[in-house]
Amino acid sequence: MLKRSSIGLVLALAIGGVAHAAPIVTQTNLSDSGYQSYVASLSGTEIAVAQARIGRPGNRDYEIGLHIPPNFTNDGPLAGGSTQRNWISDRPVSFTLSRTGDDLTFTMGGYSATYTNDAVSELNLLVFRAASTTNSTAAFSNLVLNGTPLGGPSATGENGRNSTVVEGIDPANFTLTGRVTLSWTGTQPTGSSLAVQIKGFDAVAVPEPGTLALFGTALLGIGLLRRRAGKA
Repeated sequence: MLKRSSIGLVLALAIGGVAHAAPIVTQTNLSDSGYQSYVASLSGTEIAVAQARIGRPGNRDYEIGLHIPPNFTNDGPLAGGSTQRNWISDRPVSFTLSRTGDDLTFTMGGYSATYTNDAVSELNLLVFRAASTTNSTAAFSNLVLNGTPLGGPSATGENGRNSTVVEGIDPANFTLTGRVTLSWTGTQPTGSSLAVQIKGFDAVAVPEPGTLALFGTALLGIGLLRRRAGKA
């Protein structure tokens, strides 16, 4: 008879590359088109977006916000332009994004907002995006997720776009900390021409062909073991 422990071992070897105890960076240096293609390949939904942008100095245009469904506009927890601040070129600003149960909280530069929804507990994937314009740079640094250091993207120059994907977010509570730096020379950019985003998804990425092949091999191995056990 084939022991359950033997089946479990084979399955564990096959699936071990799919389930991760710690978050992993799976995509880096994605262009805008690469990001769009990646998102199109996901099975799931967008939960929330934490954003920092250069804004428009002097007219109380929002610069930091936690955007939520259904339209991900700045009229959710973001309070009508009250997040106006004076960005200083090349000065890092610290932030925290954390989940506690159904609450997602984003804090940065004196701004704090919490989004509460059942969907928050399903968030399992993060995409970090950076956008820049002429003579400017947007960058993430010092990213740490539940004690695990992560590499974040940066974008430089006209129409600079760069994204990094982190999969395997623990279903339990998490805390992400890091810094955002917006820098420029000459005239300060405005609006979202210089910005960063952290997009949270409830998503399942399409398995790599090699992973599917490994799983298939494991199932074949289980079948052979059962045949041998039956003949014994």
